[in-house]
Amino acid sequence: MPKSSKPVTALIVRKVKPGHGEALDAKIADILDFAAKADGYLGSSVLHGTQTGEPQLYVMLHFADRKDWDRWRETADAQPLLEEALQHVSETPEVKLAEGFAGWFDLPGAPMPVVPAKWKMAVVTWLAIFPILSVFLTGTAPFMGDLHPIGRLFLNTLIIVPLMTWFVMPGMTHLFRRWLFRPSAI
Repeated sequence: MPKSSKPVTALIVRKVKPGHGEALDAKIADILDFAAKADGYLGSSVLHGTQTGEPQLYVMLHFADRKDWDRWRETADAQPLLEEALQHVSETPEVKLAEGFAGWFDLPGAPMPVVPAKWKMAVVTWLAIFPILSVFLTGTAPFMGDLHPIGRLFLNTLIIVPLMTWFVMPGMTHLFRRWLFRPSAI
């Protein structure tokens, strides 16, 4: 496979052995701590779920490119950690790679999408919307004259919502990606 300069997301699906959930969580925490020190590491996400009644663990590791992912995965220090995790799963983990930033948002086969914690989304949204609202509301006030407040709100949101959706929030998500997608609890 040719080397890629696109970001790579590795989705690793593990079926948890009964009674091994806490031990596997601890081992995954060790793996993520080790990965965080690797060149090209961009972040990780962990989800717990069930598929056909069996507990599963979804781990996403994000690296700057395929070369960084391969180098980390093949290091002598990573191998023992990855092998130790195998004693807590019922079958060989399934590994899927996604190139580009699509991997940050898609989680194939997962029961729910990977999203940042709600409080983190609220903070980033506020950081984006406060300055934009301040500029638009004060900047457009002289042109709105005697327009009813609902009309002013309508016109301002008609501009602000698309601006936030297609330009500001994608930029803010990119800017804060390491913080947004850092697992808060494993």
